[in-house]
Amino acid sequence: MDPLIVFPIIISIGPVIMASIINNGRDNRLWFSYIFGMAGWYIALAFRIPILMMINFLDKIVRIISASLLAGLFEETTRFFSLKYIMKETKNPKAPISLGLGWGFSEAVLIYVINVLVSSSIYGYSWIEFLPGAFERNTACIFHTAMAMLLGYSIIRNKTPPPYLSLAIILHGFTNILPYIISFYYTNNIWIIELILFVTVVIITLPIILIYKKLFYQNSNLDHKIS
Repeated sequence: MDPLIVFPIIISIGPVIMASIINNGRDNRLWFSYIFGMAGWYIALAFRIPILMMINFLDKIVRIISASLLAGLFEETTRFFSLKYIMKETKNPKAPISLGLGWGFSEAVLIYVINVLVSSSIYGYSWIEFLPGAFERNTACIFHTAMAMLLGYSIIRNKTPPPYLSLAIILHGFTNILPYIISFYYTNNIWIIELILFVTVVIITLPIILIYKKLFYQNSNLDHKIS
């Protein structure tokens, strides 16, 4: 195994670990949300595995589109109900962020880190070949956290859930399908694909983050008035 394989692994999970430590601090409730987010990703995967096995005989393109849409449906639905459970007792705006970070970390470990270690040891791939996937994991973590913010916003502000959940499902399915669309019709250059995906995710998530940021100011002002 290439000893330098540690570098793409650090790139893939290092930022989300640091963000989690900064966001959660020593708050046990936030770390509980984080662990709940980690478990939520596996639960969503378990729910859709039987369907994925049923469509395995279909055409490749149909399988890709179906799997992408199913991921959005099951992950965002599971994420929403996970947040509903967590936020029964707390309206802390950091809780959805924590859950989203845990979700992204869990996916990165199973989808990327384990596969990198196995592939490197068996096939002897160089660490450089794993770099695009490492950066993609960061893009995915940003997206998962933003979707948790979107759904958390609807819960904290007592908004009607269906529009927010539907939007999250659509955005999730779209970002999953986008890399395949680019590779099928435009280019197979993995770095260009990852760059386009990152820019797309930033465009999608930036308005969500800016709107969600107002919750912190509102909660801070409320706490100040109470004290």
